Amino acid sequence: MTALITGFFFDIGSREIYEDRLAVTQLTTRSGLELTVALVADGVGGANRGERAAQLAVDRVLHYLVEEGSSQSVPELLQHAFMAANEAVCAEAVQLDGGNTTLATAVVHNGRLYIANVGDSRIYLCRNGKLNQLTLDHTFAEVMPQLGKMSAAAAAANPRADVLVRYVGSGPRFAADLGFYVETKNPKVAEKRGRQGLLLKPGDSVMLCSDGLVKTAVSGQPFTTTEEIIRVLQTQEGDKAARSLVSFALGRNVDDNVSVALLQTQDSQRRRRARRPYIRAFLLITILLLVGFLTLYQNYQQEIALAQAAFTSQQDDLAQEAAAAVDAVAATATADLVALQTDAAATAAAFATQQADAAATAVAFQTRAAAELACSLSGNYDYRIEELTLNPEPIYRHVIGSELPADFALALRWTLTNTGSCPLPPPLLESYSDGVPQLTAQWQQAGQLLDLLPVDETAVLHITIPISSEQQLMAWRDYFARSDVEWWLTITPAGEENPINLLSRTPLTLHDGQAVSWLLLVQPTATATPTAQETETAVPSETAIPITPTNRP
Repeated sequence: MTALITGFFFDIGSREIYEDRLAVTQLTTRSGLELTVALVADGVGGANRGERAAQLAVDRVLHYLVEEGSSQSVPELLQHAFMAANEAVCAEAVQLDGGNTTLATAVVHNGRLYIANVGDSRIYLCRNGKLNQLTLDHTFAEVMPQLGKMSAAAAAANPRADVLVRYVGSGPRFAADLGFYVETKNPKVAEKRGRQGLLLKPGDSVMLCSDGLVKTAVSGQPFTTTEEIIRVLQTQEGDKAARSLVSFALGRNVDDNVSVALLQTQDSQRRRRARRPYIRAFLLITILLLVGFLTLYQNYQQEIALAQAAFTSQQDDLAQEAAAAVDAVAATATADLVALQTDAAATAAAFATQQADAAATAVAFQTRAAAELACSLSGNYDYRIEELTLNPEPIYRHVIGSELPADFALALRWTLTNTGSCPLPPPLLESYSDGVPQLTAQWQQAGQLLDLLPVDETAVLHITIPISSEQQLMAWRDYFARSDVEWWLTITPAGEENPINLLSRTPLTLHDGQAVSWLLLVQPTATATPTAQETETAVPSETAIPITPTNRP
């Protein structure tokens, strides 16, 4: 097969930082394989952590292929290259609190296509006027049904539906997805196809992109439609085609970085298809011009004949009317000119005032819109957990069968510092652990309730839990003893309808690692006075598990 046509283009979009990375290159592996390689990575992590993770992943894959990979199997080379990238990103995350990233790679060897993917960056094949997505998005909504853990409808309705469950930097249990998922979501069938590779045909186009190109806008329309992608890939090549694809998303005010990489086979029809619309337009314009010219010429001849017939009889009348018109114009010209000048000056002054008012309104609107947009993104919210206080303090004893104190309640108080760039409204605490309830919280600072926790300030996240039965008390005793009880913050910023789930931030944990119980329920003894022979039924505390924030791309 002749040489491939390659190209790429990217844009920062409406973001302040370009966290995508891409590369298109030809290389020779250590094992002697000649490869054409395209990669796209979409980093996440805030500050410069996301872009650093994306760059590190791309660099590590290319380095492995050139310097380390000794296999003659392209799928095996890709699997080990992705594992090397994951190890590098995880190591940096431990040392520098780094981010993580998606990664999609397409490789062509001897005219055959192989792919590897983790995350929601995508790889498409355009063939014979049809566009097929080869990869599977590794989101909660896609992976849970694939694993048989819940139905597709239930997974799509889950609050974590769009959360990535596979990405570079996720931990030691990592593997790249090598599958071709055309007309199947069975991972075994897809991987078998992927390991065989796909023989490319003349006119094929392989497109890699970050999700900014194809995800759906608030209006419900994709930032770039399938029809637009097909039209570009069938008529354009290389960097020009990649630039055209990115331009569609930018024209619809895309809210993310946009990156596109292309691998295309030669196609003699591609440029011919590109010229067809211009040829048709030229022919249509030529025909319209000829018809218009003939029509104008006929009308012109008719008007000349009519004018010549009427000229002789009308020229005296026209001369008299012209003289009268000149006199009238001369008499009123000065007065009309003065009036026009006065009106023009007044209009100009009013227009200048309107322009100044409009400019001030626009500046105020832009300032307010920028602040509201920033605080509608989850990446601008973060916090640091300082301390957990329990009330009553450990160890609280209750004799089974005895009455609870009037208005008895448990209180959980987490001291948090707002380390994000937007104020934190009172959150709703949601847990995905079995049986753990949802909690409503309030901010307290110096004994006062806060509507918002300002940036860089510290306050107490206060939760009160009324207890009216021993069963409730036993339940909270058991929650404290479990190491998997966690809550994530869900907030609804002012002026926003949709809540924001801070799933990638550090969860709030109930168990603080102490080797004591919080609540003890004891059996009554034979005597009225409690003795050392009372039987304790509390569940002992387990050792606390360190909490590591997980960032989502």
